[in-house]
Amino acid sequence: MKRLLICLAMVAAVSPTYAADLLVAEGPAVEVSDDLFDWTGLYVGLQAGYVTGHVETEDYFCVNNPEECYEAPGDRYFADLDIAGFKGGAHIGYNHQFGSLVVGAESQLNLGGGSGEGAFTYFDESEGEDFPSDDESATFDTLWEGSTRLKVGFALDRLMPYVTAGLAYGQADITAHREFQEGPFDFEYSDINLIGYTIGLGAAYAVTDQVIVRGEANYTDYGSTTAAGVDPLTLNTHDIEVVGPKNISVEAGISFKF
Repeated sequence: MKRLLICLAMVAAVSPTYAADLLVAEGPAVEVSDDLFDWTGLYVGLQAGYVTGHVETEDYFCVNNPEECYEAPGDRYFADLDIAGFKGGAHIGYNHQFGSLVVGAESQLNLGGGSGEGAFTYFDESEGEDFPSDDESATFDTLWEGSTRLKVGFALDRLMPYVTAGLAYGQADITAHREFQEGPFDFEYSDINLIGYTIGLGAAYAVTDQVIVRGEANYTDYGSTTAAGVDPLTLNTHDIEVVGPKNISVEAGISFKF
């Protein structure tokens, strides 16, 4: 009996330690990685892309004085131009990460942004037909363009797809070549201010903790504006209405995160 009591006491003393060893052996520890990329921070970089779209110009004098330009109230005199070209520039932005959600803001400026040339067209409402002019044309040239946008992304470690939207702005030149009885004349409309909105989709990838590459596609609509030029015949101001440009652009960029 005495020997039995001693054995039971030894088993009771050893059992908790043995049970703990079994739990440790059966439940391997889960390691938590500290290597997930943190998108929070300031960044600067460069980007380049290609732009395609169209812009329309209408003779402002004819719009406001149709009885002197048109045969019928529904007639129009306009130039509808397809534009295309390259752009390139720099950007600066800041991201802040909340779990998997990344919210940020960015501004960028680009030189270029699309140019094109097209004939002026007379639309005759009674005929329901356009009559392009062989002698009169307009040329559109984007000098620079930029944007200030909000960005919302979803962090998948070093990959971040995102959407973006914001304010678009820029400047452009237009030259309208016109034919008169006195001869051909060019109307120059310089430094036309463009302002509108832009929306887009993109994806960024952190190659290292400091270097991020990205690709982006955007739609931009600059609304409409009135540009002032000088009439070479009378030296008076001669205006033109500008509708657009309305552009689609694709770009690639590289950023350096701080």
